[in-house]
Amino acid sequence: MPANDLQGKFMRVNIVQAIAFASLLQMACITFAQERRAVLSGSVRAAEDGQPLQDVLVRVVGISAFTLTDARGFYRLERLPQTKVDVVFERIGLVREVVSVELTELENTLDVSLRYVSFKSAEVIVTAKENAQGGELGTTSRIERSAIEHVQASSLADVLQLLPGQLAQNPTLSGVRQSLLRQASLSVSAANPSAADRANALGTAIVLDGVPLSNNANLQTNLTILNSAPGTLPPFASTEGRGLDLRQFSADIIESIEVIRGIPSARHGDLTVGAILVQTRATAYAPQVRLRLNPQTFESTLGAGWNLFEKRTSLTAELNFTRSQDDPRRTEETFSRLIANLAWSQQWDNAARLTTTLRTNFYTTIDERQVFAQDRQQVERFAQDRGLRLNLSSILRFDDDSRAKLTWTASLNYAEQLGRFQELITRADGRFPLSDATTDTTKPGIFGDIEYLNRTRVQGLPLNLYSRLELTYKTLFSGTSHQFFVGTEFRLDQNRGEGRVFNVFEPPRQNYSVGERPRPFSDVPALVQLGFYLEDRIAAEILGKNFLAQAGLRFDNIQPRGVFDGTFGSALSPRLNLTLEILDGIWLRGGYGVTVKSPTLSQLFPDRKYFDLVGFNYFAPNPAERLVMITTRVVEPKNPNARYFSATKSEIGVDLSIGGMSANVVAFRENTAGAFGINRLPVVLTYPRFRLVSAPAGRPPEIAVAAIDTFIGAYDMPVNSRDIFSEGLELTLDLPEWSAVRTSLNLTGAYLRSRIIDNSLFFNTDVIFGTTPPNRIDVFQSGGGRESQLLTTSLRFITRIPELSMVVSLLAQTIWIETDRPFNRGNQPIGFVDRQGNLNLIADLPPQQPQPGLESQRPILWLFNARLTKELPSGIRFAFFVNNALADRPLFFNPATGQSTQRNPTLFFGAEVFYSFQ
Repeated sequence: MPANDLQGKFMRVNIVQAIAFASLLQMACITFAQERRAVLSGSVRAAEDGQPLQDVLVRVVGISAFTLTDARGFYRLERLPQTKVDVVFERIGLVREVVSVELTELENTLDVSLRYVSFKSAEVIVTAKENAQGGELGTTSRIERSAIEHVQASSLADVLQLLPGQLAQNPTLSGVRQSLLRQASLSVSAANPSAADRANALGTAIVLDGVPLSNNANLQTNLTILNSAPGTLPPFASTEGRGLDLRQFSADIIESIEVIRGIPSARHGDLTVGAILVQTRATAYAPQVRLRLNPQTFESTLGAGWNLFEKRTSLTAELNFTRSQDDPRRTEETFSRLIANLAWSQQWDNAARLTTTLRTNFYTTIDERQVFAQDRQQVERFAQDRGLRLNLSSILRFDDDSRAKLTWTASLNYAEQLGRFQELITRADGRFPLSDATTDTTKPGIFGDIEYLNRTRVQGLPLNLYSRLELTYKTLFSGTSHQFFVGTEFRLDQNRGEGRVFNVFEPPRQNYSVGERPRPFSDVPALVQLGFYLEDRIAAEILGKNFLAQAGLRFDNIQPRGVFDGTFGSALSPRLNLTLEILDGIWLRGGYGVTVKSPTLSQLFPDRKYFDLVGFNYFAPNPAERLVMITTRVVEPKNPNARYFSATKSEIGVDLSIGGMSANVVAFRENTAGAFGINRLPVVLTYPRFRLVSAPAGRPPEIAVAAIDTFIGAYDMPVNSRDIFSEGLELTLDLPEWSAVRTSLNLTGAYLRSRIIDNSLFFNTDVIFGTTPPNRIDVFQSGGGRESQLLTTSLRFITRIPELSMVVSLLAQTIWIETDRPFNRGNQPIGFVDRQGNLNLIADLPPQQPQPGLESQRPILWLFNARLTKELPSGIRFAFFVNNALADRPLFFNPATGQSTQRNPTLFFGAEVFYSFQ
């Protein structure tokens, strides 16, 4: 994008945000009729010694009223509805407490005692907890620090196994890790994820400390050779066109995680599936050291936090280093990670009306396969991501009880992504013609070497900018509590990397007249998004029962041409969540919403395709007498219909909390329209053929045009033609501890049924690769796709022994149903592409329905894991785990593919030592 265009966009965005800011301030001045409001106050103390606890977050569920305790441990919440409310008390290092209280008076008192997180405490939580009546009314799971520690996760991906429907995996770092929420995998193999699985990961937002991270500017890809499937992954580790690599996030520096799988708040944009909200630490805590070791991975983490200047300033520093080998016996394949976090938080006045937080995050990941000593092909793979994230946020509260506040957030993420690979290429057919032309032309080429070492390098410099301006206003009106959110967002994704670089006369392996050319990323335009949203969170009482609602409306403009018009579309997304307490402890809830995700730069702006067509080939013994004439044709892949893809989500569920037992059951349905996939398309090109006129000695021959020939080739193109359908049922059940054996039960499970259909035309390009040039390419009504089903349960037995400061958990995971089958396109052509490149469709043909293929049904499968965490004196903690304790890996023969695979992860174990300086 030219600098003046980019500057113009920034100016327009600033004007829009200025207008929005003025509107927000005007809203803050609106006054509502005064109603009877309740006040809740009290003190928070440590259960161990009775000392007051400062900086404990006290919030009311459903209306998001909150405050922090002062140095005396005192808190005060005003303007609350006179009804029954749930109050949450939480702080890093303390066991989270939820207390129900009836606010019958104007002045109400509630004193609580909190325990420090310790395995001496019977309340320590080591599983994910459903948070149906929290700030997000859509289905949300919350994973606390104690649960993350007990899992002994090496990355964010390992923590997700605590969610309903997620399968336990070994904490390895040997390959790219992606999320897959509320969808049964639709991939034939993990090595080549399906378009549905890629869209699911891309449509899951990763929100780090309030800032959504973006993978839209990732261009780390390679040109797929035509005898591979369309969309084959590049030879180096890359998440281009997909979600972020979850290996990038160490679980050791995460304080808590919330996973939104239901209808998200209107505050969340650029997503379809849901959001993973990751919170790191930005407060004082004792210095900590953590070491983790398993057969593949060594990980160490250092961290500490300090309060300064009368506790109005806090500083947090954390460092994580990880080294992993795919196979302990081989040192050539490794993964390394380095993360350094620094967080500064400042309270500018005693009343904490203005606070500012600055977070810096430096990260480096290296995934490489070095040359094996005995490898004649000298194959090498290397992928490195390193970057710097800056996140600045400020909160301005207009009054002491935070009734109105203004939040501003800005983030910059600048990274270098480097991928490279090398391979010794041998041409069995001898010297082959090469050209370096980058335009449509015919000119002499050269004869390449029979054998050479290709080195290809792909360097990207993605830049992601993000800003949010939001006004929050809380009020009581006619006995109903309202919390309004009004905000605007700006996002920019850009890549100015060197691009894909190699010697054009030593190119990567290709075939079928496909040419290879370098590509600079500087010719890729930037992607700009504007978002506006309005939301009201309502808490009321209906017939003596609590009622909660979350109603929002969001507008997204992708690549704005104006405030309300975008090059790649603009969308209005309504979202609604309702929750009603039908009986004491029994809640009925439901939701409906629309979510929208922008395409990535690689999907919007694919590289040009080059074809080198040989019109004359004269390879004389004397190099001076040789001549090869090559006609280069350049194809500009363009998708005029490229635009955002969207999901329509609905769910209904029941939440129970009775006598220490809690249960959550939710049924959901999600339809995603217009997701991107890679299709192989034909192209018809003309080029001249030459004849020999004379062959003089000592110089190239003289030639003349003999005829104009036609070549039919193929190229891969991103197309937004996939529709994805998912539905299912999720279950979570927590039973109270059986005191006789000090054991509680946690059951999670899910039934998932997912399907993907390609609605574009299918071109039978396979005939191009035969020995005889085809006269036409048959065209079929596609409708091809795949369907999968998964029914799984995870039963956890959790035994707490406070006297021994020990927690033991056993997992029994069962896959009851796991099936998949393809949907084949119709076998009757509906048209053809002729040798002139014309698409000829047959009129008045009846529509053809996709034909289901052979179903693969796997038998029931069990997996047993065990974990133990033990606290020792002086702040030392030891943990041990073993996965697939029975080493059960049954072999399954898939009749649809004719291949056998081993199920279940391998037997795996590891240990961890943690020390906290007291």
